[in-house]
Amino acid sequence: MLSGRCCMYHITAVSLDDPKFYQILSKNLTFRTRKEAGELTDVYDGRVYRELAKTGFVQNVMNLTFGVNIDGVQLFKSPQISVWPIYLRINELPPKLRQALPLISENIYIYFCCESWLSCRNLRKYLLLLGVWCNQEKPSMHWFLKPFIESLNQLYYQGCRVKPPGMEEQVCRCKVLYFVLDLPAKAMVRYCHQFNGKFGCTDCEIEGKSVQSGRGHAMAYPKQVQDPPLRSHASVTRDAVTAVRTIKTTKGIKGIGPLHWLNDCDVVQHVPIDYMHCILLGVCKSLLNIWLSPTSRGKDFFLGGKAKDIDVILGKARPPSELTRLPGQLSKLSVWKASQYRSWLLYFGIPVLKDMLPSKYWLHAVLLSSSLHVLLSKSITEEALLVVEQRLSDFVALQEEFYGLERCTMNVHMLCHIGGHVRNFGPLWTHSAFEFESANCKLTSLVHGKTHVEKQILSAWQRVHSVIEMKEEGLHDVQMGLHVGHELQGNAIGFRRRHDDWKLLGPESNTPLNESRRKAIIDALKHTGVTADSNLDVLTVNTRAHSGILKLSSTDYSRAKTRHDAAVKFLHSQSHAEDFGIIRCFIDLSPLLLPAGRTTLVALISRLFVQSIFPDTDESVPDKISRHIQGIIQQQAWLEVVNIPEVEDLVVVPLQQIVEKCVLSELPCGRFISCMPNDVELD
Repeated sequence: MLSGRCCMYHITAVSLDDPKFYQILSKNLTFRTRKEAGELTDVYDGRVYRELAKTGFVQNVMNLTFGVNIDGVQLFKSPQISVWPIYLRINELPPKLRQALPLISENIYIYFCCESWLSCRNLRKYLLLLGVWCNQEKPSMHWFLKPFIESLNQLYYQGCRVKPPGMEEQVCRCKVLYFVLDLPAKAMVRYCHQFNGKFGCTDCEIEGKSVQSGRGHAMAYPKQVQDPPLRSHASVTRDAVTAVRTIKTTKGIKGIGPLHWLNDCDVVQHVPIDYMHCILLGVCKSLLNIWLSPTSRGKDFFLGGKAKDIDVILGKARPPSELTRLPGQLSKLSVWKASQYRSWLLYFGIPVLKDMLPSKYWLHAVLLSSSLHVLLSKSITEEALLVVEQRLSDFVALQEEFYGLERCTMNVHMLCHIGGHVRNFGPLWTHSAFEFESANCKLTSLVHGKTHVEKQILSAWQRVHSVIEMKEEGLHDVQMGLHVGHELQGNAIGFRRRHDDWKLLGPESNTPLNESRRKAIIDALKHTGVTADSNLDVLTVNTRAHSGILKLSSTDYSRAKTRHDAAVKFLHSQSHAEDFGIIRCFIDLSPLLLPAGRTTLVALISRLFVQSIFPDTDESVPDKISRHIQGIIQQQAWLEVVNIPEVEDLVVVPLQQIVEKCVLSELPCGRFISCMPNDVELD
């Protein structure tokens, strides 16, 4: 008999006949039901969702698909009590709202304090917490998931009756599209070997090798000349039946797992690789440990003696506000969060290590980083995906050559399979564990004692969502809510001007114009047919702007000490060519452009002259790396900023022509600029 406590309540609920919820689903129906897509832009373009669409399941606007997360969170060190929540995410919501996190009680006041929260306030409740296991021992997944799977089977076949506004009552059916699990949870749910077992891979039948690692042994999965057979639902089921009959593990499968009882569930394809655990907390963390480990002393890739210098460089970094955590210090690598590994791998690591690692090791890391840029992007073509799969295959093959067989871990091996899961479910951010892990942090903050933990979570979670619903019903005047919220915070602000969804923020100031700024404004006005006064000396400027998607600040904004939100990619007004630059200030040209009706909100941008970050490769670089260099250069994931000429090249750019915000890294060896892969994913 199982000991412990399990709380399997319907903790949060979605009102399927809510007019706002129905309206959002209706607007998103076009994307859900589109025909064969040429590019992967969301989960709807993945192979699994498209196959489901062929059955007619998604044509009904009220039919829903879910992403499910199951993971353990340790609450206390003594006693070692952990909770295992079951989260459910609705894929039919737009990406920004799909990843919105639930609210916690301590921050309820934030409800009034920012417009971005107000725009999502009705949807924060749509990340659902369905059940919680609380015990000193891990749950038996057969017992823990049984009521969950039975409910899902009923929702898939029988559905539930809902009445959308203005329509007749209809049946809403639901289906799990994928499970987001780390490796230990994946082994528990699928009832197979752990990642350190002989047949630890859940995607193929590769047989691991036990190798010497330090004072012990580790299971290694080196790249093989001939790829091992891939697992399928049929092969796993066959091995599970054999394991039950023989009472012996068969190719890593111990028996029939709980997912086999979930109707229309493929136990292989519907459990994709989560890049947060695999790449960030797995491969990236492992590489940093290899470079910094004292056991690597004397090897040409050892960075232990340069760690303090790197910490000084990272301490001066000013990331944009989208990167919620500042770069971590290498001396505190053990406490890095997954988002800090992501920032290191995507933006800071490659420029910082450019002159610190020998060329072949640096370019080996570039293979991984450039691949992640593509796999996290807003749009992935089949051609780009094939290129990335080859890069990652070569990365895995070189891992053994550069760092030894013991470094060919399961996380490194899974890079060979990650491309197939992107085909199935779209870019990596569509099936990432980031929002679930963030929800776990919120969940643990609801616990304030070591007794009746599950009741504390249940009670607090229900109170929070009750408050959200009361606020939604009672808040009618959005601007008044903003005003009250900022008054409570003690920092009431106002929106100065708004045109085409762009708003200028902060106080206005009359700023004297130097010669370069005056010339840029006069030249811009000439293209509009307006002749400006050549004696234009003073102009009213703002330091910040906001569009609901982009939050920008200029270099004139003096309060930005640790953040840099001024680096952007933009389109030239005349040639429409893309370029990079730094925003100096924001200007409303309406006093100079009469009659009204023209685009008047502009940014004064200092152009950046950029070049490739990659030097000419030498003979020490293997062919498996050199053949990818040209493609990585064309990708422009990182660009080096050339020294700005004596006369600043200023251009006036309408705010609508700002394409995206960039990450500018100012290092002792130079300045580097990187584009963010997408603007959807949350930390």
